Amino acid sequence: MHFCSKTFNKYSSLILCSFFLLTAKPQLKADEGMWLLPYLEELIMDDMVELGLELTSEQIYSVNESSLKDAVVIFGSGCTGEIISPEGLLLTNHHCGVDLFQALSSSENDYLHEGFWAMNREEEMHVPGLSVSFLKRIEDVTDRVLAAPSDDMDEGERNRAIRQKRSTIQREVSAEGPYRGAVELFRMGDVGQYLLFVYQDYSDVRLVGAPPNSIGQFGGDEDNWEWPNHNADFALFRVYVEPDGHPSDFYDENNIPYEPAHYFPITLEGPEEEDFVMAMGYPGATTRYLTSYEILEEKEVGNIIRAEIRGKRQEIWREAMDSDDAIRLQYASRYFNSSNYWKYSVGQNKALRNLGVIEDARELEDRFSQWVARDPQREETFGDALALIEHAMSERREKAYSHRLLMEALVGSQSYFPFGRRLNTLNNQLSAGEPDEVAIERFIAGLQDALGNFFAYHMPTEKKVLKVMLPYVINELPEDHQPAFLRVIDREFEGCTDRFIEYMFETSVLTDRRRMETFLQNPDREVLRRDVGFHFTNSVFSKAVELRQHNTEINQRYLIPGKRLWYEALNEMITERSLYPDANFTMRVTYGSVLGYEPHDAVIYEPFTTHKGIIEKVTMHPDLYSTSDKLIELLSTGDFGPYGDGGILPVSFLSNIDISGGNSGSPVLNSRGELVGIAYDGNWEAMSSDIAYAPELQRAISVDIRYVLFIIDQYAGAGYLLEEMTIPGLN
Repeated sequence: MHFCSKTFNKYSSLILCSFFLLTAKPQLKADEGMWLLPYLEELIMDDMVELGLELTSEQIYSVNESSLKDAVVIFGSGCTGEIISPEGLLLTNHHCGVDLFQALSSSENDYLHEGFWAMNREEEMHVPGLSVSFLKRIEDVTDRVLAAPSDDMDEGERNRAIRQKRSTIQREVSAEGPYRGAVELFRMGDVGQYLLFVYQDYSDVRLVGAPPNSIGQFGGDEDNWEWPNHNADFALFRVYVEPDGHPSDFYDENNIPYEPAHYFPITLEGPEEEDFVMAMGYPGATTRYLTSYEILEEKEVGNIIRAEIRGKRQEIWREAMDSDDAIRLQYASRYFNSSNYWKYSVGQNKALRNLGVIEDARELEDRFSQWVARDPQREETFGDALALIEHAMSERREKAYSHRLLMEALVGSQSYFPFGRRLNTLNNQLSAGEPDEVAIERFIAGLQDALGNFFAYHMPTEKKVLKVMLPYVINELPEDHQPAFLRVIDREFEGCTDRFIEYMFETSVLTDRRRMETFLQNPDREVLRRDVGFHFTNSVFSKAVELRQHNTEINQRYLIPGKRLWYEALNEMITERSLYPDANFTMRVTYGSVLGYEPHDAVIYEPFTTHKGIIEKVTMHPDLYSTSDKLIELLSTGDFGPYGDGGILPVSFLSNIDISGGNSGSPVLNSRGELVGIAYDGNWEAMSSDIAYAPELQRAISVDIRYVLFIIDQYAGAGYLLEEMTIPGLN
C-alpha cells in the first residue's frame, strides 16, 4: 500500500467544470436511473419516447411555462406529494402522515384507528408544523461556486470558500422574495456541478382525508416491502395561501386554497402490463457507486446493528402497545418508523447476499485495477484510489461499529435523550461567567414549549427498553469505547444496571414531566449536578461525538481523497452507460414499464393486485390481517362503479421505475402525464436497490388511483372531493 502525495495535491486544487451528466448520450437501460430535470432532453428523452412517452421535455420541466414539475412538492421533511386539483388538493402516502395523524389524535378522536374525513372546507384540519415546498427553478451556478477557491488554498480553506459562496447564493435567493435556495453538489467525487434549487414554502396545510390504519397500512409489518400488496397508502391534504395568493407562513382562517400552476388530471383507464409509466419526486439517498469495502461495512455494521437493536426494542413496544390504546397511540409513529427500517436492514442484507452485490463490486474493482495497469498515466493518477478507501474502512471499522451501537441502542431507543443534550446547553449558559439572562429565558421558554413532545411517551415502557439496551451496550462495546458514566454505575450501583435505571427514573428531571416543569420554573445548576439522568445522557452523547470525530478525521485523510480518485476513474473508465448522480432529495424523474417479476424458481408475480386479495388475506389469515368491516362489505358486493372493471377493483401495481426513500407519495404518471398511481414501496427481493440496481427483480409498488378514488367516494362518502378533480369519464 502506498499513498502518493502529489496525487492528493493535484486533486485537492484542481477546479473541474465538467460534469459527468453532460457527456454524450449513452446507451442505457430504460428502467434504471434517477434523472435531473434540466438534462432530460440530452440524456433520456429519446429513450422515454421510444418506450411510450407522449410529452416533451418542456412539458415535464419548464422554468417559464406551466409544467409537470409545478404539481410535485416536498411533503414535510422526507416525502413527496402531488397537487390533483385547481384548488390546492394534495395527495401523498398515508405512511407519510403517520406522525401527523398521531399528533392530531386523542383518546376521543383516534385518527390512526378511525381515519379522518372532512366533509366540507370548514372541517379541514390545520396540521401544525407541516409545510410543503414547490420547486420554482433549477440553475447552474458551478462557475460562481468554483471561482471562490484559489489554487493556493489547502483542502480546508478550499472547502470553506465553497461553503461561503454557496451560502451567499442562497441568501441572494431569499432576498428576491418568498423563496428559499439550496445549492447542491452533484458529483462523482470532485467532478461535478453545483445546481441551485429555488423553492417556495407553504406552511398552511390542512388535513382533508385519510383512511384508517387498517386500510392505509393494510397488512402492517407482514406486508411491508412485500408483494402482493393491498395498501390504500394515501392521504389527502390541502394547501392554503394568503388572500392575495402569497405563501402563508402560518395558519389563518382567512387564507384561501392555493391555485397551482399545474395539477395532475386523473385517468380511470388504468395501466396495463408493459405500459409506460414515470414518476417524479424526491428520492432521499442512494449510494450506487460504493466499493466492496464500503458495502461490507454497511452490511456487517449498519444493517446488523439496526436489525438487532430495533428487533429487541420493537418487541417491548409492541407488547406495551397491545396492552393499552393510549400507549398504542403514543408509540404508533415511532414503531412504524423503527420497524420500517428494521425490516429494510434485514432485507437489504439478504439481497446483498442473494444478488452477489459485493462480488459484483469486486469484479468492478478488478476491472479498474486492470484498466489502471494498462496505462502509466492512469497508474500515476488513479493508482491509490482503492488502497486509500480500503485503508479508511479498515481504520474506522471498530469505532464505526461502536458509534452506530450507541446511537441505535441508547440515543435512538430513549425518548428523553435529546432533551438531556438541550439541558447541557442550558447548563453551559448558567455556568457562564456572566450569564446572558435574556438568552437563558428564551432558551427555557423553548424547552417549555417542547415538553409535550419529549414527554409524549410511556416512561415505564422507556424503562423496560433501557433495561434491555444498557446491558447489551456494555457487553458489546470495548472498554475504551464505553461512555465514562458507566464507571459511575460500577462505583455507585455496584455495576447493577437495573438499580441505576430504577434510581434514574425515580429521580431525574428527564424521566418525569412534573420534575422537569419544576426545574424549568427555577433552573439550578446544582439540580443538574446531582441528576444522574443528565450525566448519563451527556456522557453517551460525548462518547458518540468522540467516536464520530475519529471517523471524520479518517474520512478526510483517506476516504474522501480515495473516493475522488475512484469516481473520477469510473467516469473515465465506464463508457457503456451514464453514471447518473446518486439521489440526494432533489427532484428527479424515473421511468419504466408496468412489469411483474419472478422472485424464485417456479414463482411468478403478476404486476397487479385486486380487491380479491384483501378478502382472501382477511379470510385465510385473520391472525395476521384485519381491516374495516365496512370495507369488506363493500368489496364483497362486486359493485365498484366507475372504479372497477368487470367486477374487479384494482388495488396496486408493479413497475420497474427506479425509486428510493423520499419517493414515498410520488405521482406515477402514464405516457400523457395523467395520474395512474402513487408510489409507496419497494419489493423485498431487491432491498439492495439503494446500493445496486437489480433490473430483473427491482420493482416499485404503487397504489392504483382507482382504488384511491373508490375509498374516497364509496368507503368514506367524500365523493364531493372528486368534483374538483379532473377525471375524464367521471366529471
